[in-house]
Amino acid sequence: MSFLLHESVYFSIFGLKIYMYGVMITLGILAGVALAFWTFKKRNLNTDHIVNIGLIAIPCAILGARIYYCLFYDKSYDFLSFFDITSGGLAVYGAIIGGAIAVLVYCLIRKINFFQMADAIVPCLAIGQCLGRIGCYFGGCCYGEETTLQMFPFSVEIDGVWHLATFFYESFATLIICIVLLVLLRYVRLNGFVFCAYFLLYGIARFFIEGVRGDSLYFLGMRVSQLLSAILIVCAIGLAIFFVFYYKKKGSLQDIWVVGDKSALVNAELQDNSQNNVEINKMEVKEVSEDKEIDVENELDKKLETINEDVITQEDSGEHKKDGEKNKKRIVKKSKATLNNKDENVDIE
Repeated sequence: MSFLLHESVYFSIFGLKIYMYGVMITLGILAGVALAFWTFKKRNLNTDHIVNIGLIAIPCAILGARIYYCLFYDKSYDFLSFFDITSGGLAVYGAIIGGAIAVLVYCLIRKINFFQMADAIVPCLAIGQCLGRIGCYFGGCCYGEETTLQMFPFSVEIDGVWHLATFFYESFATLIICIVLLVLLRYVRLNGFVFCAYFLLYGIARFFIEGVRGDSLYFLGMRVSQLLSAILIVCAIGLAIFFVFYYKKKGSLQDIWVVGDKSALVNAELQDNSQNNVEINKMEVKEVSEDKEIDVENELDKKLETINEDVITQEDSGEHKKDGEKNKKRIVKKSKATLNNKDENVDIE
């Protein structure tokens, strides 16, 4: 299949042009959001965060993608042209950086473990990249160097010249990465390792794919994304080593793997009970309080009955009538105070 460079594929609805590049990007976002409902449960995160993060991270990702592209593209942009993304100019690494900053700020504000959240997000990011890169095919961008291999989908014809289909390479690579991350998320309990795995695997894949790109961004004679990929690989390995020592110091490193159905059962139990724990605790408090109240009332009745008998006996004797009445009032007053403070005596495990 051939198409003209920079002349994107689109279809029209009532005269409105719908570009396939945008359609694939949208499908990637929707797929990532849908997958997040599963990954968030695996990290015991409230799924309400998905919408909140989406509303914040997606605009920041687009802004970051544009800034990254404009910084390293060999063309000057004025204020108005900077916001003209319809003519192209978005970079994946910029989107990742912008989105990561947004998620980090969100986690700091909501006091959520960033790596716990990041572990749940990176598989969604990978599936989004998988579909988004197919959009590059329809948009006529992110292609590879010229090649004599004329075999679709390993190569595509652009303006009569065959190029390596690097967008398909990256799409396939991120699909494999997504599958690997989902497996790790299923079996790795400790936070941070899935996050490291994403940057390690994507960094390796992008480093080699970027090496044969035909439209790379350059900085000081180096391919920017290839350089950044190398940095991410080193950082991912270093961070993973840090987590190993961190969890080893805490004494929880031996619990990193959960084998078999135990992981699914534990996570499912935690997720299913998370919404009911508050109600269950309240019911337990109420039941304990009612039991305490009944016990105190029974004890009070018994004591009053005993006092009445003592008072009657004392009245018959005529000696301790006054002392008996005082003792009765003292017991009643003490018992009422016990009833009023019964909730303070209820212990909750």
